[in-house]
Amino acid sequence: MGHMNLSLSIQTMSTKYIFDVEKFTPPFLYEDFSKIFFTTSDKFFHLFHLAKLRYNERLVQ
Repeated sequence: MGHMNLSLSIQTMSTKYIFDVEKFTPPFLYEDFSKIFFTTSDKFFHLFHLAKLRYNERLVQ
């Protein structure tokens, strides 16, 4: 349950940050920024998921 809360809070923070950036940047800059940000966050969530799987494997062994 703790893992879910962590990922939800990270998503909430990133959504709030994107919203704040969207208010203050021109649309063309925002599009470039969002592409870079979402690519990075996808990699982060993928790594987080892999780490969680490894942790669960250790608990089973």
